[in-house]
Amino acid sequence: MNPTFSLAIGLAISATALAAPAARAASLSFSIDNVTGDLSGESFSGSFDFDDSGLTGSGDEFAPVSNLSFDFLGTNFSEANAVAGPEAVFSDNQLLGLNYAAETTGPTDFTFLSFAPAPSSGELSLFTYDTTTVSDGSVTQLEGTGEISYTSVPEPSTVLGSAAILGLMFLVRRQRQKYAA
Repeated sequence: MNPTFSLAIGLAISATALAAPAARAASLSFSIDNVTGDLSGESFSGSFDFDDSGLTGSGDEFAPVSNLSFDFLGTNFSEANAVAGPEAVFSDNQLLGLNYAAETTGPTDFTFLSFAPAPSSGELSLFTYDTTTVSDGSVTQLEGTGEISYTSVPEPSTVLGSAAILGLMFLVRRQRQKYAA
């Protein structure tokens, strides 16, 4: 392949990736550890998106949550199970956590769980669960708490941009080695 053509393709890919508009939705994954109570030692995880376009970075702010997914004891919880609309809670541009309460009921079971944001930056968010199941005349109740930690999920445009820049650097290095030899 012509070296000039390779360089031109690399530059075009880089420019396209860098010029891509920033996404307005942020994605977070979360894990629940240090579970106490009947499920002590267990850990759980999930994810959600929120629109950060309306956040100013000042004071207490709330962003509506979408694409919430959390598997708990074989049940996938989402916005559809919410008692009220789930929100990502911020204070002075710092994520305090997810504000979400959900319940499911069936003929023989009931589950209630909640995610409470941290009271202030630097403190842990809290997960609480309470389930009751009736089977063959016996009642089983599980209850306890856990600590929630959040991790930002990289946006696809960020990953693509990084890959394009690395590709361009590789092409330039390759060209230099070729002409140095």
